[in-house]
Amino acid sequence: MNAPRLGPRLLAGLVIVLTFVVGGLAGAVVDRTVALPHGMERIGRRGPPPAPDSRREREGRERGRERFVQQLTRELSLNPAQVAKIDQITQEREQKMNAIWAEVRPRIHALLEETRTEVDQVLTPEQRQKSHELRRQHEAARQQTDSTVARDTANPKR
Repeated sequence: MNAPRLGPRLLAGLVIVLTFVVGGLAGAVVDRTVALPHGMERIGRRGPPPAPDSRREREGRERGRERFVQQLTRELSLNPAQVAKIDQITQEREQKMNAIWAEVRPRIHALLEETRTEVDQVLTPEQRQKSHELRRQHEAARQQTDSTVARDTANPKR
């Protein structure tokens, strides 16, 4: 049996669709790998992650690490010596992860910007304008969320 041949336009359309699907999946992976280590407040947000060594990012990592150790302590009934050792391990690994992210983050941002540029080339001028406006709206919402998180972090409700 011979497979049907695809016309050049259909093939080009499939390549474009596949590019968007792969880009979306890659974006989701990057979002989750960047978002989750920085605390739950990043989930569902768009835009770049916080600056590499911002106070908010450090506090978020520390809270996440503390929650992890507390969860292990609770679920595994760790003794104080185990808690201390696990806390030390997680602090050391966090430092190593920060070094890796410092190297990788610029490459990820460059790839995301390259993707945006390529997508913009496919859009009509009207679509491109609307896309840029949506991006500005998302950025404004992200900044508002950041200021709310910073305020709530500075004034925790007890």
